Order: sequence, then C-alpha cells, then structure tokens
Amino acid sequence: MSEVYDGAFRSIINKCSKFVLPFINETFGENYSGSEQIVFYPNEHFIIQNEDVDKRRITDTNFTVIGEEKKNYHLECESSSYSDNMLLRIFEYDTQIALDNSKVTEDAITVSLPHTAILYLRSSRRTPKKLKISIEVPGGKRVSYNVPVVRMKSYTIEQIFEKKLYMLIPFYIFNFEKELPACEKKEEKLKILESKFQQISDRLIGLRDKGEITALEYDTIASLSKDVINQIAKKYKSVSKGVGDIMRGPMIITEGMKIYDEGVKIGIDSGRALERDENAKIMLFDGVSDDLVIKYSGISPDRLEKLKAEMAKN
Repeated sequence: MSEVYDGAFRSIINKCSKFVLPFINETFGENYSGSEQIVFYPNEHFIIQNEDVDKRRITDTNFTVIGEEKKNYHLECESSSYSDNMLLRIFEYDTQIALDNSKVTEDAITVSLPHTAILYLRSSRRTPKKLKISIEVPGGKRVSYNVPVVRMKSYTIEQIFEKKLYMLIPFYIFNFEKELPACEKKEEKLKILESKFQQISDRLIGLRDKGEITALEYDTIASLSKDVINQIAKKYKSVSKGVGDIMRGPMIITEGMKIYDEGVKIGIDSGRALERDENAKIMLFDGVSDDLVIKYSGISPDRLEKLKAEMAKN
C-alpha cells in the first residue's frame, strides 16, 4: 500500500520539480524564488555488511538546490503512524547520503548531512512537530540537528493554493480518511466530499488555463490524485469512482508530454546504468570480490570486466 503513496510522492517531485521549492520554503523557512537549479540524485543505496546480508536503502528523494549557495535536502513521505523507529531510518538515510557526497583527501573525509524533513500523510497527537538527532563525537562534544515534520492534515486547500504547495494535492484525500465509510453509505455526505474535490479540480484547471502550471503538471497532479484516491478508498467504490473521476478530470495529452515521458524513460534507464557503474566502481576500489560486485550492483559480468579495464588504465 505504501508503495503507491511513495511512488506518487517521487513522481510529483520528479515530474513537477518547480513545486519542490515552495514546499522547501514552507518547511525550512527558506526564500527560494523559483529560479534556482535543482539537481536530483539516485534514491537507491546499497549497504554491504557481510557476505550474507544484502541491505538496500531507498530514500524518497534527495537533491541539491543551487542558488546563492548550495544546499542538500532529503525528503521522506510516510503513510504509517509515527514510531521511534523512524528516527533510526532517517539517520541511516542521512548518513548514507552524506557518504555519497563526501569529500575525501589523503588523510581526511568531510561529510555533510542534508536538510531533512518528513511529510506525514497520517498523524495523531503522538506525531511530533519535529524530530531531533544528536551526534556525540569523541571528546564529548555533541552536535544536534532538527528534522521538521509536516502534517498533511495541518493544511487546508486554501493554504495549499495560497502557498503553492501543489505537491500536497494528491494526498489531500487523507484529510477525509475517517469520513470515507460514512460517505460510502450516505449520498449527501459523498456529494459534499465530491464538491470539495470539484473545487480543487476547477482551480487546477484555472491555473493550467492561465499558464501558471503546465498541461503536464496539471495531468500529473490529476492522475496521481486519482491513484491515491483509488488506493485509500479501494473498499469504498462510490467514493473511489465519484471523487477519483472528478480529480482525473479532462486529461490533455500534448506532443510535449509524449516527448517528456519518452525522455524520462530514457533518462531513468541511463541513470540506473550510471548508478550501477558507480556502485560497482566503489566496491571494486574497496576490494569487494567480483561475485559480490555483480550481486550488489546489478551489472553484468561483461560490464564488470570493462569497468576493471577502465580503472586499470586510470
């Protein structure tokens, strides 16, 4: 189930990257104008502990914003209720990202932890407003940093549109999760819910028609909203069809969108191949056996031999 929500979160960030900066401004108190460059990084990391353990860590998204200065960010989307285990996962993700971006000299390594935040799609009184991670280094010195917690239910649709937090729209249905059984049984309640989402759809279409969001961005929000609604309301057919169909709205397929999707597929395939190569090189440099390099990096034996030959030349 969470895969649908995680996938929607990654998709809207990757396809509609300009929506990220307003969310960063809201969450971290930044003042990005929207003209800054965003560089995304692979979200899959392999951690080798021993020959019998294959650990893979997948972050929801991590990227660098390049403006007056460069800042690294790490965002997670969580559909489960809060648990203390989340702190352990966040720290593990943060340290792996820091290692991936580390700077190594002859006698030193410098690591920089990213600015991290969590979007909780479901929250309760137990869900904290922020998390805190403290690191004690040799000598007794302690360094701490906060991880902001964003609660989906804290935002009304007016606030979402006012602050341009459009990347939250696919998850707005979570604010009504407890009402879904009643909406399924009582038509008048379903009509009220449908009217709320009709307003959202109309406002999105208005933004698209005015050129404030592109046809691709509109279609991404609409299609992901329907996916999330279908998942969360899969037991409630009337809700799924009524609200889901409203959010899907009139899709416009443009030639640019087709080209974009083809480009994304090519880019993803190319990025995955590059990531496999980089993971393999790191393991070869660390003296990992060929069998384990193939197992953990996913490259072919032929590609491994080519990489070894390239590394030997350098």
